[in-house]
Amino acid sequence: MVPVSCLMMLCLTQVTAKAGTTDPTAYDNVVYVEPATVSASSSTEVELDICMNNTAEIRGFQFDLYLPDGMTVVKTSKGKIAASLNEARLPEDDEHKLTVAEQADGAIRFLCASQYDETFTGATGKIITLKVNIGGLAAGEHPMTLKAIKLSESDISKFYEVDEIVTTFTVGSGSTGTDTGNNAIYVATATVNPADGTEVILSVCMDNTVEIRGFQFDLYLPEGMTAVKTSKGKIAASLNADRLPEDDEHTLTVAEQADGAIRFLCGSLYNDTFTGTSGEIATIKVNIGGLADGEYPITLKAVKLTETNISQYYNVPEVVTTLTVSSEAGSTDFADYSNVIYVAPATVNPSEGNEVAISLYMNNAANIRGFQFDLYLPEGMTPLKTTKGKFVVSLNPARLPVDDEHTLTVAEQADGAIRFLCGSQYDDTFTGASGEIATIKVNIENLPEGDYPIVLKAIKLTESDVSQYYNVPEIVTTLTVSSDGDQAMAELETTMDNALELYNRIKYRYPGAAADLYNAINSVSGVPGNPSATKTEIEAAITALNDALIQAKNSIITGVDSVKSAADSNGDFIDLSGRQLKGKPSRAGVYFKNGNKIVVK
Repeated sequence: MVPVSCLMMLCLTQVTAKAGTTDPTAYDNVVYVEPATVSASSSTEVELDICMNNTAEIRGFQFDLYLPDGMTVVKTSKGKIAASLNEARLPEDDEHKLTVAEQADGAIRFLCASQYDETFTGATGKIITLKVNIGGLAAGEHPMTLKAIKLSESDISKFYEVDEIVTTFTVGSGSTGTDTGNNAIYVATATVNPADGTEVILSVCMDNTVEIRGFQFDLYLPEGMTAVKTSKGKIAASLNADRLPEDDEHTLTVAEQADGAIRFLCGSLYNDTFTGTSGEIATIKVNIGGLADGEYPITLKAVKLTETNISQYYNVPEVVTTLTVSSEAGSTDFADYSNVIYVAPATVNPSEGNEVAISLYMNNAANIRGFQFDLYLPEGMTPLKTTKGKFVVSLNPARLPVDDEHTLTVAEQADGAIRFLCGSQYDDTFTGASGEIATIKVNIENLPEGDYPIVLKAIKLTESDVSQYYNVPEIVTTLTVSSDGDQAMAELETTMDNALELYNRIKYRYPGAAADLYNAINSVSGVPGNPSATKTEIEAAITALNDALIQAKNSIITGVDSVKSAADSNGDFIDLSGRQLKGKPSRAGVYFKNGNKIVVK
């Protein structure tokens, strides 16, 4: 039996060369490295796809691969180059042998053939995978060169030769935003208000598609922002416990560098990896007292993330995100916040009494242990007090845990605000995620009819870990004082009953008019019986229903059906529910078309 290497040489004793272009698309039978682009944050070990395009049936091939400076082949534990044939292009019971060896000129020679005249399957696509290390490559484009390419058919007298093929391997320079690739660290974009305090917490996040054991980066804060230090002079930084494994051994070292950077270095002696694939990995407390309103860059440089095998790592040269400092208040709508306290909008009727209870609601996505806020009542509204001079306030028992220890303190402030302060000494958290949390009784005797703003400022909600809290600068809701609110609501409910009664009477005979009336009923269905509905909302609902009732009655009187009119333009069928159908109905029943009743059997 002839050795594979000799067989390949024999089949190439007669050569028909095709000189010229180095573009693989110019050849019918050729081998080349698939062009590729990787991010600077990619692993240092990547796989190159070596492809073969062939119009002939190819039995074997040979070529020399020249890698760019800074790229090296990866070797197995036995010192062999990590290369393999693609099984998808091998025939059944394949006998192809692949030999890969380094040459004196630095080339890597690939030699592949079959002793039994078997040919590769397919006419295009990957034929070999080669693992390489790109740790020494700078950002940019790098040539991947194949020379002395030779492909042979089963008949060894037929072969194809290509002098040289060049394709490109590109290393990206890295993103400066948070979209940095699959594995990266960055500071979360945020907006802060100095009125909430000059010390704020920056959230450092890590996105990862692989298991990460450790990381390192240099943090550059903008001028005017400084790192907060503990009483022992250490930078106030910590790892997020939610991303640490059980019995974790990770250590975090944070130190100032000569160029002003703050270097974070984190790793595990026991090969523990972080949990999760995204989200906060660490925090650092900073002081923004030296920053004016505006946008400021938060820069991370020399970001490096390592796997358990420390030879596997990911580099990101630089990531820049933005911290916005704004003294202006944000949204005053409670619906814009996940964790917030507000006064429930309501309508009160003075004829029922001048003393009313105002409901304070708390919506919370987090587990909240305590809260604080300043309540500003409109002029003419005064808080009620007990005979001992205390405010008439109380917590809602339905939102308190069993054996609760929460205490509520309420006191007047110099600016006229009423400050609420509530907490638990035993880390108890409130139950539920929304609804009434407390009430305060007020007197509305001196309020004329109208809409009045109820303002909460400096709202702060804290979790069991008091370092975890939520600030809301200001929330404004509306209290409506109306003597005829009940009368308007009663009128709305009567109008709603009338509309429903008419709908049920006409829904089969006049489906178009019924459909319009139903839409009007549905559009205002949230107003009747709603104690938070304002007089304006009630009156608007009454008007909408009355307009719909008039339109429905006119359609009945004139015989013009609104759905019929829409159907006239395209000849659609209408079912008894007022729905337009495309084409003739397949199911038996009663339908309408062009205003006429049609029975389908």
